[in-house]
Amino acid sequence: MDKNGPNGWWIWESKSKKIDYGRLRVSRTQKVKAHRLSYMIKYNMNIPSSLIACHSCDRPNCVNPEHIFIGTPKHNSVVSARKDRRAYLKLKDRLKIAADAL
Repeated sequence: MDKNGPNGWWIWESKSKKIDYGRLRVSRTQKVKAHRLSYMIKYNMNIPSSLIACHSCDRPNCVNPEHIFIGTPKHNSVVSARKDRRAYLKLKDRLKIAADAL
């Protein structure tokens, strides 16, 4: 991992070089996402399987535990929508595409 990233990002470096969630094998049959494990180590706690480790920095490959918060999938979706970080096209982009099609 590179701890010298901008904005305090601790970048998980993978062989694929794509921005994605890092994963670690913790047993023969179990993998865990690197940011989730980083949070559990920092705060010396297990995260219930019903909860997820969410990124406040919106960087999937960041494993800085200071950038991680615990929440439900619904909470994560609400936070993501408030920050306009959903996968769908933003309204201004949809309007531009529609205007360009005329």
